[in-house]
Amino acid sequence: MSKKQLSQSVIKKIQMTKLLYDLGIDCFRRTENPEKIGAGLILLYLVEEKQLSVEKILQKFNFVRRTIQRDLSKMIALKLIREVAKSKTDPTKYYELL
Repeated sequence: MSKKQLSQSVIKKIQMTKLLYDLGIDCFRRTENPEKIGAGLILLYLVEEKQLSVEKILQKFNFVRRTIQRDLSKMIALKLIREVAKSKTDPTKYYELL
C-alpha cells in the first residue's frame, strides 16, 4: 500500500468515526429524531457485516424501505460506502464500506 493510499484510508476511517460520533451525540441529545439513529445503526451494522442489501437491513431493523434507501444514498454521497450492482435495478445489489 502506497503512502497516498494509506493516507486516504486513514482519512476515510477518521471521517466515518466522526460521523458515528456525531450521530451518537445527536441520538443522546435528541431522541425524537429516529432518522439519525437509523442511519447510525445501518452504518454500524455495515461495519459488522461488511456487505448489506436493503433486504437484509429490513430483516434486521423495522425501518421503512425508502428511509433505508435515502440513508444509503447519503452515505454514498459522503463516500463512506459504495453500491455494488450490475444494473440500477439489480436484485442482488449490495453495499459495502469503502
